[in-house]
Amino acid sequence: MARFDPRFRDWGDGYSEEEWKRLLKATQRCVGAEIQAIVERAAVFSFCEMFGDDVAPASELPSLEITLSALLAARQTMNPLAIREADRVESMRNIAALHGLPSSSIDSSIYSLGNVDIFGET
Repeated sequence: MARFDPRFRDWGDGYSEEEWKRLLKATQRCVGAEIQAIVERAAVFSFCEMFGDDVAPASELPSLEITLSALLAARQTMNPLAIREADRVESMRNIAALHGLPSSSIDSSIYSLGNVDIFGET
């Protein structure tokens, strides 16, 4: 069993370690803006599922819970840039490999998928 990394203890509200890994695997080719759009779509879907056309006053609204299934469904509606513009992304990666430096250290947490190529090769 993987050891719990205390740096991520605030991430898990409502999701198990396995659910987080599933979500991270589903979004591995997504950039930050795409993940934001996924969360926004899932939130809108969840809100509409909770209330439909009858919305209570803001003071009476329960907290919005976004389920894993809503996030995964929202992900299925998106075609990530890494796939949509594969040629352009590969060109940028080639230039960066020659002239760039990593912007962050390698993720060694329990949520890491390892060294994953954004084009799906591992």
